[in-house]
Amino acid sequence: MTYQIRKAAVIGSGTMGSGIAALIAGVGIPVVLLDIPAKDSQPGDPPAKRNTIVNQNMKAMLKTKPAPLFKDSDIDLITAGNTEDDLERLS
Repeated sequence: MTYQIRKAAVIGSGTMGSGIAALIAGVGIPVVLLDIPAKDSQPGDPPAKRNTIVNQNMKAMLKTKPAPLFKDSDIDLITAGNTEDDLERLS
């Protein structure tokens, strides 16, 4: 029996989590990258504010040397989210 991974999720967008997400995206698998919501945000705030931590770490992936992404366009396969608002993306 052969299995195919169609989607992955990584919880924690720090150095290790971002690196794992970049590796998975590098082989063409879409990834949901989740972290805690920003401390200065409240439920109902726009996703850009709630996902500040993940968004900052994704920007850092593009600047890190050596780069965790095989190519910059791999970032398009990574979707940012947070553990309070976006857990349904795991299904």
